[in-house]
Amino acid sequence: MREKGWDIAIAEARNGRPAVSGSVVPGVTPAAAENLRMIWSQVFPVAKPSRGNCLLVTAAEQGEGVSQITTGLALAGVQAAPDRRIAIVDFNLRRPTIAKLFRVPVLPGVADVLEGKFPLDEVPVQTQEMSLDIVPAGCLNGHTPSAFPQAAAAALLDRLREDYDHILVDAPAVNHSDATAELASLADGVLLVIKTGSTKRDAVVEARLRLDRAGAHIVGAVLNA
Repeated sequence: MREKGWDIAIAEARNGRPAVSGSVVPGVTPAAAENLRMIWSQVFPVAKPSRGNCLLVTAAEQGEGVSQITTGLALAGVQAAPDRRIAIVDFNLRRPTIAKLFRVPVLPGVADVLEGKFPLDEVPVQTQEMSLDIVPAGCLNGHTPSAFPQAAAAALLDRLREDYDHILVDAPAVNHSDATAELASLADGVLLVIKTGSTKRDAVVEARLRLDRAGAHIVGAVLNA
C-alpha cells in the first residue's frame, strides 16, 4: 500500500514477543532517503555510543512535519547502522502522530509511564525493523499537568538510554509548548524542522531563543519541503 509517498510493510514478531496486530512500518521515498541518511550521519556519532544518544526533533510551529522527519530519520538509521538499537519516543502527548504512522495503539505509552501507571518495559512496540522500537504517546485521560514532570521525563530517558543506542524524541512545536524546551534540555541534541515556504523567520528566531534559554544543544536544522 502506498500513501503520500510512504511505503507500508506488515510488522512481524521479534524475540518471541508478538507485534501489535495491524501494525506497520512506514518507509520513505527514495528521493528523501538519501537526504535522511546524510542527516543521520551528521547528527549521530559514527562510533557506537557508550550510552544511548538522545535526539529531540521539534519545530517552531505546528504542522511542520516533525513526526515524518523523526520517523524517516529513524528508518535511515536502521539502514545506516543495523547493529544499533533505535527507539522513537512520542512526547507529543496532546497531538500524537507516531502511533498513527505505524498503526499501533497510542497507549500505553509515555503519558502512562510518566504517571506511574505502566513500567517502561511493557510499553515499547516492536516493529518489523529488527532494531527499531516505538514508544507511543499514551493517554492523558483528560488530565493536564500543571507543570512539566521533568524529573519523571529525565528518568524515562535515562532508562531508555540503557536499552537503546539512539533515542529519537518526537516533540511538540517549541513555540506552542513550554514543556518542549524543558524536555530539550534533557536531550543530547535538538534538531529543528523548518517547513520550506511556510515557517516565518521570526518564529524560527523565537524557537531558537526558547531552546537557548533552556540550555538545549541545537545540532542543526532540517528544511522540510
